[in-house]
Amino acid sequence: MMELLVFILVFFGAYVIFLIITDNFKNPFKQASNVEQVPITKPLNFSNKDKQVIIQCAQRMVDIINESLQISNNSKNPSTKISRLRVASDNLHQLKQYANEYPFITLTATSKVEKSISDLNQEFLTAGYFNLDAKEIHRARDLLKEATQLKKEKRYDEACEKLKEAYSANGSEELMIQDYLRLPMYLQLAGKSDEGWKALDEIRIQNKDNFNESTIAKQIKIFFRKEKKYELAVLFSAWEICEIIESQEDMLKSCINMADTSVESDKYFSELGISPFNSNKGLQYGVTPKGNPIHDHGYHIFSQNLTKTKSLESIKEAILKDLVKTDFIDKENEIAKDLQKYILSKKEYHLNEVMIVMKKYITGDLSITEDALLLSEGKAISSV
Repeated sequence: MMELLVFILVFFGAYVIFLIITDNFKNPFKQASNVEQVPITKPLNFSNKDKQVIIQCAQRMVDIINESLQISNNSKNPSTKISRLRVASDNLHQLKQYANEYPFITLTATSKVEKSISDLNQEFLTAGYFNLDAKEIHRARDLLKEATQLKKEKRYDEACEKLKEAYSANGSEELMIQDYLRLPMYLQLAGKSDEGWKALDEIRIQNKDNFNESTIAKQIKIFFRKEKKYELAVLFSAWEICEIIESQEDMLKSCINMADTSVESDKYFSELGISPFNSNKGLQYGVTPKGNPIHDHGYHIFSQNLTKTKSLESIKEAILKDLVKTDFIDKENEIAKDLQKYILSKKEYHLNEVMIVMKKYITGDLSITEDALLLSEGKAISSV
């Protein structure tokens, strides 16, 4: 039976109607190419550009829901089915919020979409995959708990195997980087430090998100501290500083982009005769490269944090704990100054470059195992 889903967007009494024809109840959306926009019969006091921009905002969310439900319904991979269903659910929720936020937009006939998401969720729940509403992660999270208990009992080899099982179980796509960083530390407890380092370095190479990289760098620092390899702990303390700085700079960029977007949105709605939703923006904390004011208090906080992290005192503090256990503690000021000079001269940081900065102070071999320390590019080295 063919089904009809209608999204009606009301613009001051005129209508723009989205018709989506489907032939599958489990997935009431078809691909975006099947979306037909019915011509507007009433004249609107908007330019074609105005109408297109407003329509595209809602249409993009519809397209994402279309694609996600289709993939979720057709995929043979449980992880893909679960993740795409969540994307569809989250975007439908966002679409409804969008309609609530703007009084000139009304959505109708969303109940069939919600029912389809609910039906798929129930199907996955019956199969033992996942409960979308409760946000439950069944098997993977349970296995992590079992691994924790085995660790408490000092059954480290079994705990490692349980972690590996968790990483491939249903729900593993919801695990965080901290969950994966447990394996190298458990291997270290099991007396398999070489294997633990390899696992750590594989995680580092595969995760290039700045927020993840700072977490990974911190864990590597702790790993070498437990190995009593304090020179290497200092190296990764320096690397951690660089990754924290990159994360802070990303947050600043986000504030700048939001400020530019806010100004563009206000200008657009002003041209439509609509007052800005937040006309009282408060204090100004900066200016974007485009010359737009930044009112986000977060920008002020991030700027202060970034300045502090790049300071000589913060760099000294970050490396001191491990530095005092090395033969070059008397080089604290020189190391901090060289590291600061490197940080201030670069916009992006690379582990091999940090190693070059530190090489003249580290007297021991930088190689970790017979395979040697791996660079970010995936190349093995025995010195820098």
